Amino acid sequence: MARSTPHPLRGSPYRPVLAHPVLRRLLPGYAISSIGDGMAVVAVGWLAVELAPADARGVWVALAAAAYTLPGALGAVVLNRLLRGRNPARLATWDALLRATALGAIPVAHVAGALSIGLCVALLAMSSVLHSWGQAGTYTLLARQLRERDHLAGNALFSTIGSVSSVAGPLLSAAMVVWTGAIGVIAVDAASFAILAGTLLVAAPGADSGVGAAEATGTDGAGAAETAGTGGAGVAETAGTGEAGPAETAGTAGAGVAETAGTAGAGPAETAGTAGAGPAETAGTAGAADAEDPERMPVEGASRAGGVAVIRADPTMRNLVLLTIGFFFLFGPVYVALPLHVTQDLHASAGTLAGFYSLFGAGAVLGSLLAGYLRRLPLARAAAGIVTLSGLTLLPVGLGAPTWAAMAGFALLGFLWPPFSTMSTTLFQHSSTPAQLPQVLAVVSAIRILAVPLGTALGGPSVATLGPEPTLLISASGILTLGLITVTALPRHLNNHPSQPGPSGA
Repeated sequence: MARSTPHPLRGSPYRPVLAHPVLRRLLPGYAISSIGDGMAVVAVGWLAVELAPADARGVWVALAAAAYTLPGALGAVVLNRLLRGRNPARLATWDALLRATALGAIPVAHVAGALSIGLCVALLAMSSVLHSWGQAGTYTLLARQLRERDHLAGNALFSTIGSVSSVAGPLLSAAMVVWTGAIGVIAVDAASFAILAGTLLVAAPGADSGVGAAEATGTDGAGAAETAGTGGAGVAETAGTGEAGPAETAGTAGAGVAETAGTAGAGPAETAGTAGAGPAETAGTAGAADAEDPERMPVEGASRAGGVAVIRADPTMRNLVLLTIGFFFLFGPVYVALPLHVTQDLHASAGTLAGFYSLFGAGAVLGSLLAGYLRRLPLARAAAGIVTLSGLTLLPVGLGAPTWAAMAGFALLGFLWPPFSTMSTTLFQHSSTPAQLPQVLAVVSAIRILAVPLGTALGGPSVATLGPEPTLLISASGILTLGLITVTALPRHLNNHPSQPGPSGA
């Protein structure tokens, strides 16, 4: 018997995600690890300050911050041959285990009296090596468990968890540092990833093989229906539809499980499908290979290419990557210019700077929740439109508007940020085959990791040469121009609703 859903959720796009038998067991683990990661934002820099020599603190703080994120981008490229095609649940689990082990070694070394700033940075770097693959595994697993039309809501829910954690985590960390020091916060962060790893091992050990089995047998008719019912997608697209990218592509393959469990309710009409993909095709892809080797997803044809090659060959993904790189890169200088704008141009206190970021975070929470309701929008145009609006929201601070107007713009920017990330992830999912899914998402994660720091690195010379306010104006104008160019360049006939096949599925 299907579990009853509370009345307020019956009309919510988040209902299939929250009611899903696998995902509802995974969500608490992801929420806990996300809070731990949010706490680490404060703790990593603070611990570096405590450990570094006084005359080199700035350098070591920068190295520590970079070590906690940037090696993930390197891992996405260097480990592609080793990790592509791996079971997505395993990728997420290995990332969580490595994070827990490497971060946990920091407080252990501290207790043993062996912790130095160099060892700390090395362990932070080690902890993040698999993070791009872990993110890819997470969104692939998410997509495998949900029907295609629920991918946007699933992505948005995970984005909401991250947004809430980005607000709550630093506050909890600041309070905890007073009692335990930064080392205690790092220990909590390590424990949170251990909890996530345990949750994945318990709740999703056979998630992929279960999906394959459901599809292979056509349980409740969901497998064949979801496979065949998306505009003639062939074997390569069994688990996803034309536009589905890494995360969402795999998610459609999981529709069998979701529907069998009573959360989707696919009927006989869906079972019949429309494009002629039969149970034989279904069994031949997402399920059969996993049954033979649970550590690997099916890898055939194009999936043997690296994620970069796959993206380069697909116009939709290639253009979306360029938009993402441009948006994040142009936003990077804001991290340098805004603090200096507050102190030099406004002659204000740290409280004003905190106000900017707090309003951004509050807007991000609301934007994350809203994103799940936007699945009827044409996602490519909506994503480009969000970039355009983001440039507009930054203009007040770049033009020297009153502080209240600049803060209001920053809050709106926070509101727009999660829907862009959610929609772009959904578009990548709709543009990839299931076999390509993890390596494409790993590359996308690496791009997102690298683009902002590269822009931030250029922000320093720009502020030194032009000043904070002109730098902010250049960022705002650049983002606005990028969005307008993208909107006008999109073909008018482009159709990329998440419930419909895209170009690669035609």
